[in-house]
Amino acid sequence: EIEGSYVVKLSGEISFREKESLKMEFGAILEKMKQSGIKNMFIDASDMEYIDSSEIGFFVNLKKNLNVDGIDMRFINVSKEIMTVLKLLSLEKILCR
Repeated sequence: EIEGSYVVKLSGEISFREKESLKMEFGAILEKMKQSGIKNMFIDASDMEYIDSSEIGFFVNLKKNLNVDGIDMRFINVSKEIMTVLKLLSLEKILCR
């Protein structure tokens, strides 16, 4: 855990099949963060094997929505393979900075 931050660990393959459960999970996390005043969310991707374009879009939108609430979100511990995909989409600075 990173002090004063909320860390979410993702693992396996993240695809459109998980979209609804991710929305619910991150909605609940956002409420907890607002209640406790936490302003940083880290997505630990060390065990994430794959992410599809739909879910990348989900996280870009999530970051935008969190920024409106004054919360910063970024991926940490991103594998070389997933970082390559993010770089191809010019999103590494947006999602990982």
